[in-house]
Amino acid sequence: MHFMNTPTNTKYRDAVFDPETWQRLACELVDAAEAMEAKLQKFWEGVHHGKWNDAQVAIYFMLCAYALENLIKAKIVENKISTEGVPTNVQELPKDLKCHDLIVLLKRCRRESLAEEYASILKRLSRSSIWYGRYPVPLAAGSMEPVESSGEPVSLTAYSSNDRHEIKKLFSEFGLNR
Repeated sequence: MHFMNTPTNTKYRDAVFDPETWQRLACELVDAAEAMEAKLQKFWEGVHHGKWNDAQVAIYFMLCAYALENLIKAKIVENKISTEGVPTNVQELPKDLKCHDLIVLLKRCRRESLAEEYASILKRLSRSSIWYGRYPVPLAAGSMEPVESSGEPVSLTAYSSNDRHEIKKLFSEFGLNR
């Protein structure tokens, strides 16, 4: 099939290869996540009283994961532009941007050290992005198993009072300081 340079195709290409477009959406997602932070405090209060209802935390994680994903993809796009230029024939999202695994994406944007340093929180954020914040169950039963981080199993429902701080540090690595 021959590529036709239509206004729609041009607009699509320009949006895909505009890092600022990715960054703007990341900021909107962070705003939505920050609006939920009071619910995180309620979650921790409930935990202190023996209650565990993490649905709101999973949704907060999902929004943060989407925001981080967009920040990383902005960096991947920047790298592609600097090495390859902007392609002319773009009719769908490039393959290296079709991913929700934050560790894989960090490696694609040449930030392997961040992927290693923050492996635990990145796995839990990715899990919320892929299913835990969106559906009551994963697409396959095996996805409910604990994940490995530094050779140790990490429960899918593990949360730390330090998570917000780590998430904000990850955002700041990509120029988003909140």
